[in-house]
Amino acid sequence: MMLVIVSTPSLGVLAEASGLGIPVVMLPFVNSALAGRRAFRRSVDELRAEGVRAGGVRASSSRHGW
Repeated sequence: MMLVIVSTPSLGVLAEASGLGIPVVMLPFVNSALAGRRAFRRSVDELRAEGVRAGGVRASSSRHGW
């Protein structure tokens, strides 16, 4: 069993869309600390395996990610 908790309605819609076969594309732009984490990279790989099209991860040098 997998538990998924989403913090906003828009994330919930995206999570359901991929499960319904609706094409989803993501272009992650995160701070370098998050981009360097193995768990983050693994999550992106798992989303790709489920059919989500993921562009290259762009990392900001800012600790805030923007």
